[in-house]
Amino acid sequence: MQRTNTILSNITNYTSLVTGPQFKNSNLRYVQLMPLDNGKALVVVVTDNGMAQTRMIELPQTIDDVDLQKISQVMNAKLQGLSLEHIKLTLIKEIYFELTKHKHVLNAAMDLIQETLNLNPEEKVYLAGTLNILSQPEFSEISRVKTLLSLLEQDKVLKNILAEGSPVEGTKVKIGGENTVEGLRDCSTITATYEIGGKVIGSVGVIGPTRMDYEKAVSIVEFMTQHLSSLMKDFYGR
Repeated sequence: MQRTNTILSNITNYTSLVTGPQFKNSNLRYVQLMPLDNGKALVVVVTDNGMAQTRMIELPQTIDDVDLQKISQVMNAKLQGLSLEHIKLTLIKEIYFELTKHKHVLNAAMDLIQETLNLNPEEKVYLAGTLNILSQPEFSEISRVKTLLSLLEQDKVLKNILAEGSPVEGTKVKIGGENTVEGLRDCSTITATYEIGGKVIGSVGVIGPTRMDYEKAVSIVEFMTQHLSSLMKDFYGR
């Protein structure tokens, strides 16, 4: 994300911003209990959007590698493909009843599954080329520069800029007064979204003067979103 942002700001010579990929309502892809040395095991939980969490646990002496394999198989058979809201109490009871001798291990595995599926990290916005705005003649006045730089320091403002580009409308161009964010009326913004499998997971944008080369800027932003979509698909194996 940071490298994409830097490249985008360098090519356009404008200020650029990118949101990291956001996944919601993730489902369990699989859980795996892997034996380690010294009576320990590694619990691995992976969701359908590629997020992975691990936790090391102590094993009772009565549990061997075969037991760990069986626990993994039962949990995957019952929980694979489900989101947190679809893992009902009756289903959990079934698992505990079937694996009643391994309650200690089950507790640790279920805790990690719940923690992983419940993850919803706050959307991070990466900003690059902030000082590029200073090279634009429109912002030679110190007061205007201070106002704009103050806005660019506010994460909420950056999120609003990117959020204004509706996913169903594709690339969004806002010129001058079309920007709803106070303080950006002397700027133009171009935003677009990147996706995985048709599902929008993040946004890319640039902020520049109203006299910007729109054709060039739009084509660069669209290329970057296509590139990010391809990278995300490869990275998450979807």
